[in-house]
Amino acid sequence: MSAGLACSWALTIRPSGPGDDDAPAGIELSCMLTIGISGFAVLITAAPSVRRAMGRWAGGGSPRPWC
Repeated sequence: MSAGLACSWALTIRPSGPGDDDAPAGIELSCMLTIGISGFAVLITAAPSVRRAMGRWAGGGSPRPWC
């Protein structure tokens, strides 16, 4: 959700004129935040403790919990 918000910031920032250097810097920052937040989410999901706690939701465990 946070990555989506940062991505929407990158898409909505517009330069106010030809000499506006702050807008491209803001777009770059928003893009880097999107990449960083997404990478962090992948690392958290791939962590073994999270995979054990989440069970089948993280790709492990039995598809039928009653078995």
